[in-house]
Amino acid sequence: MKLIFYILLGSFFILAQALHAEEGKTDSLKERIKNLPEDTQKVNTLNQLAYELRSNDPKECIVYAKQAQALAKKLHYPAGQAKALLRMGTAETNIGKLTEAQQHLQEGILFCKEVSDLQTMAQSVFQLGTVSKEQSDYEKAFAYYTMSNTLFTYLGDKKGISNVYKSTGLIMKDRGDFNGALKNYALSMAIDKEIGNEE
Repeated sequence: MKLIFYILLGSFFILAQALHAEEGKTDSLKERIKNLPEDTQKVNTLNQLAYELRSNDPKECIVYAKQAQALAKKLHYPAGQAKALLRMGTAETNIGKLTEAQQHLQEGILFCKEVSDLQTMAQSVFQLGTVSKEQSDYEKAFAYYTMSNTLFTYLGDKKGISNVYKSTGLIMKDRGDFNGALKNYALSMAIDKEIGNEE
């Protein structure tokens, strides 16, 4: 019992340190944004801040992503618009606004095609898979995950490939295919071990 207590206590402190470090990073980005001119660097910094906030504060993420998207549109900067729409779609997925997420992700993919940004496209397609999974449209989710896996493989993005295996495994588990789920988890864990991304 004592061992479990110490493990939980240690986990709490690790999590608290991680959150404190993340908070320091977001504060630093917010300060930097105040001093930037209305140019592509500001768009990129707004997108970076939105990325940092996407999981822990998705509503604030959406605020900064919208600012990035509006400025990128004004500057005719489609690469910035693509990333802003990905950030928005990810945060909206996290708070259950799935229709809005789907619209923003699909719009972002059009900008990705315009500037041949395959990395942001792969992430956007992957996120569309997650939206479909949340909507229980598993066939569509599999199709999106397969497309994103093809792009991640072409790009050599092993972390992206690992995430596809994890997410595919979750769908298989939900559908009662435990062998398929275990196979995908094992593939994901092997990649994570290879790239030092073990959690």
